[in-house]
Amino acid sequence: MAELLVRSALIGVSSEWLGDYSSNPARIRDVCESSQKMNWLRDAVESVEREYPAGTMVRVELESDPETVGFWLNVCASTTASTEVALAAHDRVVDSWVLAAATKERPLICFTFNLL
Repeated sequence: MAELLVRSALIGVSSEWLGDYSSNPARIRDVCESSQKMNWLRDAVESVEREYPAGTMVRVELESDPETVGFWLNVCASTTASTEVALAAHDRVVDSWVLAAATKERPLICFTFNLL
């Protein structure tokens, strides 16, 4: 954890908050090599927390396609909300992401949800 904080301090962005959302925050920090990418990820997590009902668990995981060299960050909301409420929240998150995120950053982050 100390190494993660030192690297974050070097580029001026804290990634300490990732420990609350990911089982591998150091790897995610490496993927977000620029401070702007870390800001986009933080904005994405905050959007999910804002749009889904209270009590929703939010996780961030690194995912990849074994058939390509591509990878992305999945921001996943696990909720006990109804299907309709979860779909409406998901739509609001995606709509705000498309409006806010730079075009080249959009493929880096995807949003999913699980109904509990």
